[in-house]
Amino acid sequence: MQILIVALLFAVCYLWWQQKQQAKKTTAADLADREETEKAKGKMTKEDIKGAYQKKWMFAYNEKDTYKKLQEIVTPKGYTVFAKVRLFDLVEPIRQNPKYKTFLYKIQAKHVDFVICDQKLVARYIIELDDNSHDQKERR
Repeated sequence: MQILIVALLFAVCYLWWQQKQQAKKTTAADLADREETEKAKGKMTKEDIKGAYQKKWMFAYNEKDTYKKLQEIVTPKGYTVFAKVRLFDLVEPIRQNPKYKTFLYKIQAKHVDFVICDQKLVARYIIELDDNSHDQKERR
């Protein structure tokens, strides 16, 4: 009986080792073939993504200045400032409401400029700056 258990353990270990060795044998040609298959299926590849995005400033000048001032004010009191928080992270429509999706779509892609949280990271203050950045066509 003990010989059978040892033989089974040996077989399992050998199969595991074989599988590891097979995984290591993936060549550059295999990767290229896999990428071609993904392209044929309509999946994005690294080349598709590379160069598709550009860096962007996190804050407008007024927002950056306000953030720094808020940090100075709230840090000594043990509060934390979070910036660009989605409304959906702060409130959520009630699921049983017949217009749940309508209310969800109204908030899911919108954010507030700053949220000040207490020591337990509970939102206590929500700040939305009303500056000229809100006059831009795409932000109205």
